[in-house]
Amino acid sequence: MTTEGQAPLEGGIESPEVAPSVLEETILASGKVSQDDLRKVRRFSVERGERLERVLVDLGFISEDDLLFHDEQAPEPSLAFMLARMRHPEFPEPVGVFRSVDRPVYDQALDQQVTEAIEQQGPGDLETLFSSGDTWTVK
Repeated sequence: MTTEGQAPLEGGIESPEVAPSVLEETILASGKVSQDDLRKVRRFSVERGERLERVLVDLGFISEDDLLFHDEQAPEPSLAFMLARMRHPEFPEPVGVFRSVDRPVYDQALDQQVTEAIEQQGPGDLETLFSSGDTWTVK
């Protein structure tokens, strides 16, 4: 016999109903797994001591292609930012390099910009700059 808020387990043992995590809500929203199947997979995951997504792949509910793969050298930073915000227990907590993109640092980019401006417009003259345009004399 079960009471409200409890689900029967095998062998008649009762267990409190566990609210789905954000990961489980995402899996349910994909439509690939029903609420009932998710309960069974969750229980099986605990029994096997394996991550939920591994069990879902092993049982054929999702494929490895349905899982997310991260490229730390991707020019778009959104996925790296998302991974950096993931926290246990709702998600697996990622560890490692989230972003590794080779780009010029500020001083190198500034030096390049100045060099290009000098090539296009010449070296410039400070005296000419001071006396050009609207000027005034302070008395």
